[in-house]
Amino acid sequence: MKALTGGVLIDGTGRDPIPNASVVIGDDGRITEAGALARLPLDAEVHDVGGRTIMPGLMDAHVHFMLAGEQDFESVFLKQTLEYMAIKATVSARNLLEAGFTTVRDVGAPGRLALSLRDAVNAGLVPGPRILAAGRIITATSGHVDLLPPGVSRVDGTAGRIADGPAEILRAVREQVKVGADLIKFCATGGVMDPQLAPDVSEYSAEEVQTLITEAHKMKKPVAAHVHGAEGAKIAIRAGVDTIEHGTMLDEETVQLMREAGTVLVPTLTPSHQVRQQGDAANLPAHVMEKFAVTSAAHAQSLTMAIEAGVLLALGTDAGTPFYPHGLNAIELQLMVQGGLSPMATIVAATSGAAKALRVDDCTGSLVPGKLADLLVVDGDPLTDIALLQDQSRLHAILQGGRAYKDLL
Repeated sequence: MKALTGGVLIDGTGRDPIPNASVVIGDDGRITEAGALARLPLDAEVHDVGGRTIMPGLMDAHVHFMLAGEQDFESVFLKQTLEYMAIKATVSARNLLEAGFTTVRDVGAPGRLALSLRDAVNAGLVPGPRILAAGRIITATSGHVDLLPPGVSRVDGTAGRIADGPAEILRAVREQVKVGADLIKFCATGGVMDPQLAPDVSEYSAEEVQTLITEAHKMKKPVAAHVHGAEGAKIAIRAGVDTIEHGTMLDEETVQLMREAGTVLVPTLTPSHQVRQQGDAANLPAHVMEKFAVTSAAHAQSLTMAIEAGVLLALGTDAGTPFYPHGLNAIELQLMVQGGLSPMATIVAATSGAAKALRVDDCTGSLVPGKLADLLVVDGDPLTDIALLQDQSRLHAILQGGRAYKDLL
């Protein structure tokens, strides 16, 4: 049994911080007590963390382990082998854990890449966050992540699973379930990093989307939709989608539908920020820069509308995209605060809010009795300066399931 005592507790629920608090962790890695405790168990190994903050491990609802920040996005899909991607992914998993992210969701990778990494982490073969994996991304012909030239195929597959029409969509959903996907990811609209559809163009009809979501839910799998344009978002929301990824070009009707349905928004603000930071040096294809300009211009307003409407938010970063290697994910918290969310609401979105979106809130996401001790001990107050979470030297302890991955106490 271990006890952390004397720190300021931010428990991830949104409640006010508790000064001079203690968290007691049982031998099974679960929290037995948390709060302003009058006394500690006599058999506890006590660690004084006075002057520091105790908070839940961070969660990222949108990463891609197939990518590691490469500038040449398309070459990853067309030239890198799955074996090479797997090596990259193991490094990225370690980087994520070192950055304080104890649970992440991979929303699309070739073959069984993310699924295998998940299993390797669970088996203790490699260090990394708890991973939920979607398998391949279901997309329409000419849609987002349909990157292969006509007539060209790869034996090991790509991140996109092309499916057109209800019958093929049913097959695609069932394929992902068969290989062990934790959720289903599909593209409701065009994207930014490919030359095909504009971001506001819907890929699928209402019938196709309803078929996909109904089948996934029947198999007890949540569904995440890649969305930029409002019309694609509305089709997905009305069909019962669980999370909207990106949501860069929403409108008032869309955010009201999301609030009423309880649909979660995963904003992914950092990719466009990272590209803007590069300026002219980004040297991305013209079609990518043009699409970034369109989506970036609308993204801030979409987030503002969602916040004002009371839409549920979960932190997600799209880590792996150009100039955004895994491990820099905490930038997203700073951007969410700059976008109008309070520091406490941002921490909730990165902890218990993300846990609810990922359907793991029964075991993690907040520091309350019965939950796994996924937690950080941070030097400083992230409510005063959310950016300090980007400084790994200020993460004095990282615990996952009560096990210390980093412990400088």
